[in-house]
Amino acid sequence: MASADGYLRAIKKDGTFKWSYATSPLSPIRTSPNAVEEGTDVVIYFANDNGDVYKVRDDETSAGLVWKRSAGAQVRSNVMCADLSCTGPNIYFGADNNTVRCLAKADGLPCSGWTFSAAVTAGVSGTISIDDRDTIKTGWVGLEDGKVVALQTADGASPTSFITGGAIKSSPYLDAREANANNVIYFTSTDGKLYARVSSNLSALPTGWTADYPPAGAAAIYTSPSVSFIGDKYIFFGDDAGRLHKVDVTGASAPGWPVQVGGAIRSSPVWVPGSAVGIAQNYVYFGCDDGYIYAFDADTGARRAGWPVATGGPVRADLVVDPDDRTLKVGSTDGKTYTLSIGP
Repeated sequence: MASADGYLRAIKKDGTFKWSYATSPLSPIRTSPNAVEEGTDVVIYFANDNGDVYKVRDDETSAGLVWKRSAGAQVRSNVMCADLSCTGPNIYFGADNNTVRCLAKADGLPCSGWTFSAAVTAGVSGTISIDDRDTIKTGWVGLEDGKVVALQTADGASPTSFITGGAIKSSPYLDAREANANNVIYFTSTDGKLYARVSSNLSALPTGWTADYPPAGAAAIYTSPSVSFIGDKYIFFGDDAGRLHKVDVTGASAPGWPVQVGGAIRSSPVWVPGSAVGIAQNYVYFGCDDGYIYAFDADTGARRAGWPVATGGPVRADLVVDPDDRTLKVGSTDGKTYTLSIGP
């Protein structure tokens, strides 16, 4: 877990302390740590407000520095691999100096042939979404000036972009269930809208999508969209008016939605199928500025019994689901990390 005090900490699943690693100089870490297996090691990639990018190794009782590189500007965009298993040679992230970076995992040096596209015209807060299949090799990222930019993972060149009406503080969601260039990219903006575009050109509307939701705009949206992947497809996101939205693939609100909570929603919702944790219902979970962690039935919109769960401060971090032990984990601004059961 990362903290604004400049430390990266490791906690065992039973809640006991494992180790802490201090950045140097101490600087707030506002990126989520990306922990991956490399050979027999577990390594963690993260970056901080000082603009330093780290690769550290989990040595069980301590963390060992593998390398550290400067990006030249604060980094609040998560350091990402090109694929879920992180088998590729590079990592990617955005910085506040209007650049998207590619570094080699082995030594942290800039990727050979990587250029800084002029299409990246503002800083990056969200995470880049990458499809590294041979036929696509592209990433998509939102910018503070409201633009979504596509970047080729080989060289950083931008084939296309799209402009919204407000800053993008969230991360695009690529729905790439089919191996073709006409996949859909969903993204939100502080202009209050959810957008859907064909990922290959960012100008065409997906088949069936009639208008961006809602047509007249709403409260500012800082959360990334979450898309259900079993049964009918729906897109979930929260806004600053405290509403959790559920939108279908035509851009229309699902009946009975949105649902209302007690504060702005800055914690991106996560949709969890019941089959993954041994229950019948599908639920959507998220944190809220009112200090609670919520769970709603993703089908009916009913609040789950026993929820919400109170923390000691606004919950703005994104939740991590562990289906193996049927829990979710999330940090709160009260300085604590919470582990909550979501199973039967």
